[in-house]
Amino acid sequence: IQLNHPAVTRPIRLSELLIEPRLLLNVPTQAMDADPASAVSATTLLRTTEVTKNVSLVFGPEQSGKSTVCKYLCSTAQAEGLVPLWLSVAALTSSNSGEVTSWINKAISATYIGEMDVFYQTDKSERVILLDGLERLKGGAPAKIALIERCLDLAGRVIVTMSASSATEGLVLLGRGERKLPDADIYEMVSLSKQATHE
Repeated sequence: IQLNHPAVTRPIRLSELLIEPRLLLNVPTQAMDADPASAVSATTLLRTTEVTKNVSLVFGPEQSGKSTVCKYLCSTAQAEGLVPLWLSVAALTSSNSGEVTSWINKAISATYIGEMDVFYQTDKSERVILLDGLERLKGGAPAKIALIERCLDLAGRVIVTMSASSATEGLVLLGRGERKLPDADIYEMVSLSKQATHE
């Protein structure tokens, strides 16, 4: 079977398809080297421990698999007994409070069909929000940070994806404005083209 990806000019092997996403800890000197030893698993991303923070920011270029990672993490969270909620920022029309509340409630209703209570009655520490495509939110850094904080009010763990050519660029996009970014673990997606050079 011939497989193609918009970011890769050569044919893609079946082994390169997303099976279990592994993200690299963003260490600037390692970001280009993509050291496999610094990769983290889905389970590590989903659980908050003494060494992980409540927020994980996942940066990567367009078409690097960020939305696919979110969907994978959603199914992994359910398998581990967590209560996940995938929120696609593309479906959010405004950053005002009423719109955000409606958007979240629609997502909960669609995920837990007719049983919104499943989400709210579960202990907050067992809830995981996967906030996908934060770069699409209008309103600049303050609006983006406010949305992350709103998600933290609802869940013990928030995983955010955002398009950026690097984690450094992504943090710059979030670093302007009056609001301070919550303390977060930073990850960088490794694109298929970079993975191919490290085999």
